[in-house]
Amino acid sequence: MGNIGDTEFEHLILEKLPGVTLEKTWPALEAQEKARIADEVVALLGEIRKLHSPHIKTALLHRKALRPHIRDIAGFNQERFGEFLNNEHISKYVSARTDCLHSMSNVLSHGDLDWSNILVADKTVSGIIDWECSGYFPEYWEWVGIKRFSETLKSDDSWFQLLERRMRPPKCTQREGMWELEKLHKALGQYKQWGLIPEDRQANRARGWDEVCKIVGLGFESAPPIDYAISTVHPWWIENRDE
Repeated sequence: MGNIGDTEFEHLILEKLPGVTLEKTWPALEAQEKARIADEVVALLGEIRKLHSPHIKTALLHRKALRPHIRDIAGFNQERFGEFLNNEHISKYVSARTDCLHSMSNVLSHGDLDWSNILVADKTVSGIIDWECSGYFPEYWEWVGIKRFSETLKSDDSWFQLLERRMRPPKCTQREGMWELEKLHKALGQYKQWGLIPEDRQANRARGWDEVCKIVGLGFESAPPIDYAISTVHPWWIENRDE
């Protein structure tokens, strides 16, 4: 933390590091070398996670600014789920899984541990780069970010699979709640995903809301309306086929 005149600011000091990305060197590594690199990354994360903050703070969350002064996971989930919490069933589902996580600290997290952001020299981790998604988040946040990617991969020795197994919290109600919230958030993201033509938007809404109903246990609950803010600025947006 530092200041210029009377202006307080936060900053990261970066330096050039040796090595190439893990993505480039991955094909030449043996299984035990891949595992060792995953262990080294987790050890480095353990060091940065010793830094705590009373607030959840980041420049961007999913490419959007996060409002300031969010203190805990309750406020964090209120920000993430937004207008969908007006739905009684979704609100209860989120609250029930948030309550068991309220004691978690906010720790410094990288937020994007893709293999293109891991530097390796002589088959040893030399650094972690690309901190634009970093910030102070609840302790579970790094793990669920990794798990989101690992769920889409079939290979057990993929980078994200190796990392997820090492970052995974012990099996408990808390861990299940963390991931259930992420699955719901993903389904809601699908529901409100925009498309240029009405058919694409309708397909996204149908798939997304169907998944939301399965997760939350809704019957034939009507889906909430969506305000596609981009519709007012996108030059190719089609509202209906009769135009």
